[in-house]
Amino acid sequence: MDFSYTDEQQAIIDLAKRLLGERSTPERLKAIERSGGPRFRPRAVGEVAKAGLLGIAIPEAYGGAGLGFLEVAAIIEQVGRTTAAVPLLETIVLARRCRSPSSAAKRRRRRSCRASWPAMRS
Repeated sequence: MDFSYTDEQQAIIDLAKRLLGERSTPERLKAIERSGGPRFRPRAVGEVAKAGLLGIAIPEAYGGAGLGFLEVAAIIEQVGRTTAAVPLLETIVLARRCRSPSSAAKRRRRRSCRASWPAMRS
């Protein structure tokens, strides 16, 4: 069996590594800690969203990439390596929950999720 990543998976990992590494320098992380403000940088979250990393596990029918757990785990590994100040796991879980197949109740929940989490709109 071959357990190596596909070219697409490796491209996603490389993108996450580059993007998170550039935005999570030790100096930036120290500045976030000293600021006493929010732990997450909204601008960085927006950049990660624009790159498509937040929608990685969302079905394509809902505007995501439709990929699976392996890709999510690989991206989260890069968050850990860089100690990136982005709420990636939280956003992926919330997005997955908000974007699940519809019923009237789920559609209402989805509207509520989008209103409460600006990164979902990116």
